[in-house]
Amino acid sequence: MELARLAVDSGGDPGAIHRALDPTPIKVPDVEGSKEDKCELTRTPYGWRFINEELNSYLKFLFEMIVARGPNVGLNVSLNRYDFFHGHLFIAVDSGRLGILFHAKEYPAYEKEVFPYNMGYCQIGSNVTYDDSMNLRNILWLAPLPSNSTKTWLAPGVLVVLDAHPEGIIYQDLIPEYVKFARTLYEEDFGEVVVDVNYLNVGAEVPKYQLFMC
Repeated sequence: MELARLAVDSGGDPGAIHRALDPTPIKVPDVEGSKEDKCELTRTPYGWRFINEELNSYLKFLFEMIVARGPNVGLNVSLNRYDFFHGHLFIAVDSGRLGILFHAKEYPAYEKEVFPYNMGYCQIGSNVTYDDSMNLRNILWLAPLPSNSTKTWLAPGVLVVLDAHPEGIIYQDLIPEYVKFARTLYEEDFGEVVVDVNYLNVGAEVPKYQLFMC
């Protein structure tokens, strides 16, 4: 994979990934009525895409595969602005390995007895139920790891759902106390953050998903 080798060959330089983006900014449009709710889903009001269309297609494939394969491990998610729409692309500090930490079930519905937490404008109208599947909301993709001295590959790519149930080591050792209720792992714990990857439904009556790097 071109991007994975670029990350390693550059010595883990995020700028190398940034330079692979088309410099033309793309305005993030309204997403499923988010503007009406004063909800800003992305880090910036503009996004970018990779110059290489194959990279964009592969990222879309990852989102869609997680939705399709998730039920096999008990993770049922939908591509919408309350549930599953983004990930954080990072470069591991020591190895230069490229990865994405995806977050599903981003805005669970407020429920006084089950989830009594106000998460701001973007939570308004949510139908995401807070239940045991929140334990599985962190999904980690690691790109294949190339050698930095030859054209060989040292490790294959991997896609895993991380189980953050309260009795496990992920919950106890990796999730900060203040977000244990949301089971949130942070991308900074995996490496240096390069860009957010958003896959948003910008369609009106018919779903239309587009990629935005922010």
